[in-house]
Amino acid sequence: MACNLKIFALVQPGKYNGCVEPGHGVHDAVRGGWLVSLLVNKLVKLRGRHYLQTCVCLLPFFFCAFARAVTPWTLLVNTNNVFDATSFGAVADNATDNTPAIQNAINAAAAGGTTNGLSGGSVRFPAGIYLCGPLTMQSCVNLQIDPGAILRMLPIDRYPGGTTSPAHFISGANLHDIAISGAGAIDGQGQAWWDAFSANKSVARPKMIYFSACTRMLIQSVTLSNSPMFHIATDNAWNATVNGVSVIAPPSSGVPNPSHNTDACDIGGTNVVVANSYFSVGDDNYACSGGTHDVLLTNNIYGT
Repeated sequence: MACNLKIFALVQPGKYNGCVEPGHGVHDAVRGGWLVSLLVNKLVKLRGRHYLQTCVCLLPFFFCAFARAVTPWTLLVNTNNVFDATSFGAVADNATDNTPAIQNAINAAAAGGTTNGLSGGSVRFPAGIYLCGPLTMQSCVNLQIDPGAILRMLPIDRYPGGTTSPAHFISGANLHDIAISGAGAIDGQGQAWWDAFSANKSVARPKMIYFSACTRMLIQSVTLSNSPMFHIATDNAWNATVNGVSVIAPPSSGVPNPSHNTDACDIGGTNVVVANSYFSVGDDNYACSGGTHDVLLTNNIYGT
């Protein structure tokens, strides 16, 4: 039976590398998080490879020992400004390349007016399937993916850069106050990418969401699936929250169509919260780069 881990982990201040892998608990290159690793691996050993949940009586200890790990922050986006992607020409027909229309909507939202000291706006995706190529995020923008809406990556044969130099699907650098939210979904159409990589390890693959050196980043309530490579990845993030998100891709082995390197959540940075989410992918469920510190993982379920 596969091992599902429901882990409540508060990682103390301190720089570390680590990951939560399918069926393996938490592994940290010690300094910060070593106690979490010990606790989860002990539970796996005692109870076998069944659904596990850390004991409630242990939680006060984590809070007392590591209470300084994360600090609250506020996303500064003027959500009174709503820019409907269809008003910019996006067509939810699962065929049209909507890249220019959606990029224009993002740019317009970033330039949105100020209300009560907040600028920017939300780009709204009503129900439907929106095919799209690489998008460049802007500061003070929320991508609001409504229930029934799917933002779908262009298939491999239509994706700019192909298997040689594809840009990441949603990306940005040196931004602030950025969000992807709503009860809709983002689909990576990853199978063709995984097959190409399996046949030729030199194939380059885009990540679904990649932000570098960004401040105040929120990803909330969306379902992410079948990314060609990592689903969520950041470098040098400051104040990053992933909450109520589902990330799903096939396992990396033991199934007819495995995925490869489809990490759910790779967040490197400071003051990071990953909470109330479900991860079941073909590689690490959670991982972080060196220099990452002040991290809270709470109430997440890790599948196969």
